[in-house]
Amino acid sequence: MSEAAAWRKGDIFDATLESVKSGTGPELQQACESIILGWREVPVVRLLALKRQLERLGLEERESMLEEALISVAEKKRPPFLEVASDPANPLWGQAVEVLSMLGDQAVLEMLLALEGRCGEKERPVLVRAMGNFTGPLAEQALLRFLRSDNEHVFIEALMALRKGGGTAVLEQLRAAASYRKGRGGRSSDILDAVIRELEG
Repeated sequence: MSEAAAWRKGDIFDATLESVKSGTGPELQQACESIILGWREVPVVRLLALKRQLERLGLEERESMLEEALISVAEKKRPPFLEVASDPANPLWGQAVEVLSMLGDQAVLEMLLALEGRCGEKERPVLVRAMGNFTGPLAEQALLRFLRSDNEHVFIEALMALRKGGGTAVLEQLRAAASYRKGRGGRSSDILDAVIRELEG
């Protein structure tokens, strides 16, 4: 049986899955390399499900290494990731969006912006965090809008993303957002003030 056929049948994948979940360091590394090399045949949805499982178990190192492998796969085989990422109701939507956002592709950012109206309060922080992985005026303007969000998690994600970029224009916008939130008695204004002081320094 060829390696491609073994991937399709699941023989290689099942062993790889176990190595990612519980293998030793070298086994984990080898499993992730196998995923990268087998990008044509790897079952993307099952790997996204594994990423979600590792996140929930708090296995950050394993999840991070798997994510790197998934990013490599997404660079070469984007459609299955896009299919999941296009539906915020999909349980694996957050994982697909996170992987795609690491590619730095402007088309992915445009897709995320188009999804904004379809995302509920639960999905919105994930969306904003993904937007924070992009640079440039389009991402910056989108993130600035979220500084006035009533969703505390959305606000924090936008603020932390903008903090990474900095710059005079962003600083002025943060000052305006601080005035707005203080006027409404927002609890997050203290956090915003701290970021402003950091950028001013």
